[in-house]
Amino acid sequence: MSVNTKSDPELLKMLDQTSHLFHIAGLPHSSQILDKISRYISGKIPNSLDENYITDEFKKFQDSTHIEFSTTSHRGNCSSFLLTTFRKSMKNHHPESVEIINNNLRIDKQEKRYRSYHNLQLLKKIVLNGATNDEERLIGISYAYLSLVDGIYTTSLLECYVWDRISRNLPVNIESVYRMSIANVYDYFKNQSLPLHYFDGWDIKVRNAVAHSSFKFDATRNKMIYESTTGISEYDINEMIENYEKLESIYPLVLGIISTTAVNDILGEFIHRY
Repeated sequence: MSVNTKSDPELLKMLDQTSHLFHIAGLPHSSQILDKISRYISGKIPNSLDENYITDEFKKFQDSTHIEFSTTSHRGNCSSFLLTTFRKSMKNHHPESVEIINNNLRIDKQEKRYRSYHNLQLLKKIVLNGATNDEERLIGISYAYLSLVDGIYTTSLLECYVWDRISRNLPVNIESVYRMSIANVYDYFKNQSLPLHYFDGWDIKVRNAVAHSSFKFDATRNKMIYESTTGISEYDINEMIENYEKLESIYPLVLGIISTTAVNDILGEFIHRY
């Protein structure tokens, strides 16, 4: 993203949009800090800005995003691993890494992903609060799981995959990457002997069973039975919610890291100007 070509109002608008996305992604304190920084800049320019103040607030923002995101050991593991990978990839200055960042920062792309994430959050809320029994809850969360896996989870996972390859100086073809399946990415991580945190909660048997309506509720054990050509999986409602929420967390993680990088660039540009 070339921030030096943006006007002051455009940069402030980008800060506000990022703050909104952080709030939607469940990072309200981080969103508030970003709002505070944006209000400070808006109220000071065209007069000179206090670089030390902005730097201190940005550090608070970074610390807050990590703390708010890492509410479970799974999320903490994913965050630490991706942050390390991302930093290595950026040091290599690969155009593919820049392309991913710019693509994510496009307003239309942000809005599309936001709508998808918001709709899934709403669906989960309806399922868990509106269903009258575990069978209904399991049916609802199963279809939400399918939408999540085939949507923003896959997209976010592929971006994690690209950054990992770049961090290891391995070749990347963006067009072929976005035709890859989750299983392809899983095999890569497994063959590279890498941590498999991103895949906690992923079960291809569940995804395929729901896609083909090949699942049924076992009332005696209060579990859903998912049958696919690759085997059978069984989960109760608490297990399926846990699987769903682990996969769901990958999107705000990717969003957070990309957006934090963009915020750093925007603040640096304001400091340079004023």
